[in-house]
Amino acid sequence: LYTFYDIYIKTIKKGTRPNTHFDKTGWKFMVIAFEEQADHALTKAQLKNKWDDIKRYLRIWKKLISKTKNCIEVINCTHVCACVSIENQISFIGIKGVPIQKVMVACSFDMQFMFV
Repeated sequence: LYTFYDIYIKTIKKGTRPNTHFDKTGWKFMVIAFEEQADHALTKAQLKNKWDDIKRYLRIWKKLISKTKNCIEVINCTHVCACVSIENQISFIGIKGVPIQKVMVACSFDMQFMFV
């Protein structure tokens, strides 16, 4: 994720985002730079999907932070084991072969979940 952010910021500084989106040169730079830095090739569509996911998580995170003024801890995108019915397990299987779910939570000073 840090690699993605770093490349994204460098691309913006190159002036390849005339409005709110990258132009063709910007996306080409993103694809090449990501492959060089991460040793993993992704297409423009895959990078754009990643950015759209990040924006969605940032919106959720901002909403979470604004609602958690009296919280002691905020946990962002932690993987936890999930109890899922057999017919739905395939879509929840993680790298280690067990069902998982990403969660964002906030904990109060009473050690109770305020937001999940």
